[in-house]
Amino acid sequence: MKDEFDVIVIGSGAAGLTCAVVAAQSGLDVLVAEKAAFYGGTTAFSLGAAWIVGNRHQRALGIDDDVNTGDVYLKNTLGNHYDSAKAQAYLHSGAEMVDYMETKTEVRWQGVPMPDYFPDVTGARAGRTMLVKPFDGRTLGPNLRQMRLPLPGFSVFGSMQVDLLESSNYKNTFRNWDGFSFTAGKLLRFWRDRLTHGRGAFLANGNALIAGCFRVSPKRLLRLALMPALDRGRLEQALTHVEGLVRELMRPERRLPVATGQA
Repeated sequence: MKDEFDVIVIGSGAAGLTCAVVAAQSGLDVLVAEKAAFYGGTTAFSLGAAWIVGNRHQRALGIDDDVNTGDVYLKNTLGNHYDSAKAQAYLHSGAEMVDYMETKTEVRWQGVPMPDYFPDVTGARAGRTMLVKPFDGRTLGPNLRQMRLPLPGFSVFGSMQVDLLESSNYKNTFRNWDGFSFTAGKLLRFWRDRLTHGRGAFLANGNALIAGCFRVSPKRLLRLALMPALDRGRLEQALTHVEGLVRELMRPERRLPVATGQA
């Protein structure tokens, strides 16, 4: 590992990896440092859905939306927690973020006509929530084994992941031939991947989102340092546990984004 980077991102969830992607695409040398034994943060546990007003997939579904309508919805649902500056920043940059990530990384979302969480509130629209398309984890090579596994509710046999939009196919396993062949194919692939990669390589939901962010391009992955020996993520230890990274990395021209999700 090289001993100097332009940007070190602390935390490997979707927020940290998005920051790393932008820096890497700007030509900077980037390292993602994670204090856990596996990367992915709580994003890897999640459904991986994103709530974005006016996203391209919503438009593809024929649903009209705009930031003003989204702002009305946030005001009506957040009440006293509404922060105008934060809401405007989120609303005005959300659709741009989707376009950027789907262009610069292998993250792929898909639109679904899912209603808003509070569909009867003024300003609500369908299609704002996007789900992540599955990802072939075999393309991650040895980094696949280092990704945090999903929660049990999103998988079977520990790492055989289930895409939410494919769940109905599993229900037909013993009802018709198509359902049986679908499930049999999934099982065969899973056990083959277990033998080859040590875990299931069909990635869905939050795991798919992390994998898509981590793979900046078809031939390029973000650089990662896993440091499970860290004592509660203290910054000084975070630097000294990375091979060759020492105090000069904290010079003013360096950047150290913190995306740990905790203070």
